[in-house]
Amino acid sequence: MDALNVCKTNLQSYAKSGHEVNWYGGSVEQSTYRKAAVLIPLFIKNNNVHILLTRRSDKVKTHKGQISFPGGKMEDKDADIIETALRETHEEIGIAMDDVEVVSTWTPLIAKGGKDSFLAVYPVVGILKPDFQASTNDEVSEVFGVPLEFFLLEESHRQHHYHHGNTTLPIHYFSYEQGESTYYVWGITGNLCLKLAIVALRKLPMFELKTEVEQQDYHGFVNGNLKSHFGSKI
Repeated sequence: MDALNVCKTNLQSYAKSGHEVNWYGGSVEQSTYRKAAVLIPLFIKNNNVHILLTRRSDKVKTHKGQISFPGGKMEDKDADIIETALRETHEEIGIAMDDVEVVSTWTPLIAKGGKDSFLAVYPVVGILKPDFQASTNDEVSEVFGVPLEFFLLEESHRQHHYHHGNTTLPIHYFSYEQGESTYYVWGITGNLCLKLAIVALRKLPMFELKTEVEQQDYHGFVNGNLKSHFGSKI
């Protein structure tokens, strides 16, 4: 089985395993936050699985120059969050919707949506066709790939934590060098890159996962423990 199919199988197993933890205790789905979606694209380069990322341009209103996934707010015309992720990806970096095989969706995360507003951001994981074409525009200054394994390494990683209610949540930071450029991947993007690497490769990182939500989310899945529908181990 080739590397992308291994990742696909692991992602599908994770979706069925019952291990995914809603870091916010279900409050996001029940909230009135406006919905948004990001596409987490996987592709093969030099026989290795990569994650596709973008650098936001200096012309956008918020998060100038930051590393992110393609995505944006859900519009009334979108049938669901998957269509939101695919539409926004096409608008931002030109990848055709038909060039993405959607593999899974994850529980939403909370992100700042503007002044005094928040978004419920739904991650959509997809595999890109080998001949996909990506481009830049006024919103996106760069499109680049990072090997998936990179996000499991300790050398270029650090982490902090913050509190959401009674829950301690992580913030992961990665610095990736490519040629003369250094890319700083952090926040929701960093957390999702780490999650994708752990789940798709079914491997724990070389650094410690310090928060309870991550330990619940990842350790059982990687170690092969099954859960019942009520969350207890079988």
